[in-house]
Amino acid sequence: MLETVANIQKVCKSYYLGKVEIKALKQVSLQVPSGSFTFIVGKSGSGKSTLLNLLGAIDIPTSGYIEINGVKLSGLNDNSLSDFRGESIGHIFQNFNLIPVLNLYENIEYPLLLQNIPKKERKFTVNEFIEATGLSGLEKHLPSELSGGQMQRVAIARALVKKPSIVLADEPTANLDSVTGGEIISLMLDMKKQYRTAFVFSTHDKEILKEADDIYTLVDGTMEDSYDK
Repeated sequence: MLETVANIQKVCKSYYLGKVEIKALKQVSLQVPSGSFTFIVGKSGSGKSTLLNLLGAIDIPTSGYIEINGVKLSGLNDNSLSDFRGESIGHIFQNFNLIPVLNLYENIEYPLLLQNIPKKERKFTVNEFIEATGLSGLEKHLPSELSGGQMQRVAIARALVKKPSIVLADEPTANLDSVTGGEIISLMLDMKKQYRTAFVFSTHDKEILKEADDIYTLVDGTMEDSYDK
């Protein structure tokens, strides 16, 4: 049996617009195995991004609980939650979210600076991921000097450089052409095999679902039956 990295049990999330309660998630449960590709699919407004925000410790459930590496997120105070998020969870965004004034090397290094990793160790680790993501020779380039595919590779390297147990990818191929998107998914597959990182995706891209280990469907905030490929 595969080790479980993330365990989500009976999670509900509600928001209020004025006095109106919006139930974004309703009794959602799922498990994410180590080193897996898990996909969350559903129409816009189904709750995919809300679920990723909860799993990424960016937001907190209204009820239910989430565990990552056996740690119940609801048991952490704000500072501990921020530290845990920085150490254990990586994020890849469809709009890349690179820091425009930092070059490629500095963007990848940034999460390690936040963790106060010593300079020598930072340099070794950053160079490891620059090479692994095929970005060697571009270290001094600013994001504005890179293609969309290159920027997404930087985003992947930045997410993985702290070697998290889980990486959350919100529509990672949405702003890429099909060829580049395929290359990015192949790169992620290589990364999960090499580092045993679990990836959780939200996507509308049916093509990349071929690579899924598990697929979960959200409909109006409710989880439909999951199935293995």
